[in-house]
Amino acid sequence: LVLGFVILYPLLGMSVPIGYGKLTYQLPDPGSYALPSLGPAADGEVLTGDGESVRLHSTFDKEFTVLAFIYSSCNDEDGCPLSSYVLYQLKDEIEKNQELEKKLKLVSLSFDPRFDTPEMIKLYENGFKKKGEVKDYWEFLTTKNETKLEPILKSYGQDVQRINVSDKKVSVFSHILRVYLIDKEKTIRNIYNVDFLHKDMILNDVKNLIALGRSDS
Repeated sequence: LVLGFVILYPLLGMSVPIGYGKLTYQLPDPGSYALPSLGPAADGEVLTGDGESVRLHSTFDKEFTVLAFIYSSCNDEDGCPLSSYVLYQLKDEIEKNQELEKKLKLVSLSFDPRFDTPEMIKLYENGFKKKGEVKDYWEFLTTKNETKLEPILKSYGQDVQRINVSDKKVSVFSHILRVYLIDKEKTIRNIYNVDFLHKDMILNDVKNLIALGRSDS
C-alpha cells in the first residue's frame, strides 16, 4: 500500500516526502557536527505485543534508540506509514551491519490504545517481519489506556488530537509526525519531522554520535 501510493505521488501532482526516496544532497561526515541534548527521553508504563507490562525505558536496550509514535489504522502516507517505512528500512540496515545490530534499537509506540490492543499491535508488527525472523531489532508497543499514554505523549511533546468521525469504525487522529533519536543516557539527540525523516539521515546521526563518542574516549 505504501509503495503503491509513492508511485502515485507524481501522478497526483504531489511532492514525495524525502523518506520515500533518495536524498538529493550530501550529508556531513560522521564526527564533524554537534547533536546537542534536546532534553530527557521520558519513561512510562507500556505493553508489549504479548500483553506484558514493561517500562518504556527497558525497551531502550541498545546504545541508541529510534522511537516513533504511530497508530496502526493511520492512512496518512505522510504520517505513520512514512515513519514505519523508514524504520523498516533501518531494520534492513541493522540486519546487514553487526555494529548497528549491537548499537541500534527501533521502537514504535501506539497512541491509540482503544484500537491498538496488544493483540492488534502484535498483528501490525508481524506485517513488518520476514518469514522465520526471530531477532528483535524493532519492538512494537501500546499502553493499557489513555491515562497511561497521556503523560508519555506530553513528556515527548507529541501532540495528538482524536477526530470524531461518525462513519468510521476506527479512530482518526490529527498529529504531527515526530521520530526521536535517543542515546544510552536516555537523552533525545534529534527529532525528525516529515521534511527530515530519512533512513540515511538517521544512520548518519547515529554514526556521528558513535564517532564523537570514540573521539571523546
